[in-house]
Amino acid sequence: MILTETLRKAIKLFPEKRAIVCGGERWTYQNFNNRINRFSHALRGLGTGKDDKVAIIMPNCHYFLEAYYGITQLGAISVPINYRLSPKEIAFILQDSESKILVADPMFQGQIDPIRGELPKIEKIIWTGKGRGEKESRDLNYENILQKVDAGEITPPAITGEDIAQIYYTSGTTGRPKGVMLSHKNVYTHAMGTIAEIHLTDRDVWIHVAPLFHLADAWATWAVTSHGQPS
Repeated sequence: MILTETLRKAIKLFPEKRAIVCGGERWTYQNFNNRINRFSHALRGLGTGKDDKVAIIMPNCHYFLEAYYGITQLGAISVPINYRLSPKEIAFILQDSESKILVADPMFQGQIDPIRGELPKIEKIIWTGKGRGEKESRDLNYENILQKVDAGEITPPAITGEDIAQIYYTSGTTGRPKGVMLSHKNVYTHAMGTIAEIHLTDRDVWIHVAPLFHLADAWATWAVTSHGQPS
């Protein structure tokens, strides 16, 4: 019950099927897999390995889906962050989770710039899209780093169903937010159970309406990929 098994299944059964629609862009499952592999190679080149934490602060977009898979197949742990939080709240989560890399959309630069000095453990900030967020030496551009690596398959470390895949933070209504650690088995079982509950098939098309930083929709990343659905 490893989350990357869902992508391996899609590549085997639906390589040329449309996988992702984001704005005016389209990718097949094979194209999607190539971008994921490039991102994993880039992360590995930055020193990211098993059990390292990689935080994500982005709107719903293809970058979020690529990040989820690219982080996971390295055995690293994704830390999705609610982009509606204040800079101080974001800083707390990044510190508490001991995240090593932050993947962010430039639209949230106004929330990241004020806390740069509070993030000594963040070694690199990877800004997505065509907008540029680079201001210092640890800033990188997502598309640029993808161009510097190949799309060959990643040799993953040993990963089991009990390994932690994701850390989601609670809302903190009664105190500071707490990181909830979910294993590969937790997330995989949730995805497969929901497929059965709502009868998803490869003929369905999924729209990511709820935020991908929240479990209200994050499960669908793995479920729709497993069944070769466009999203």
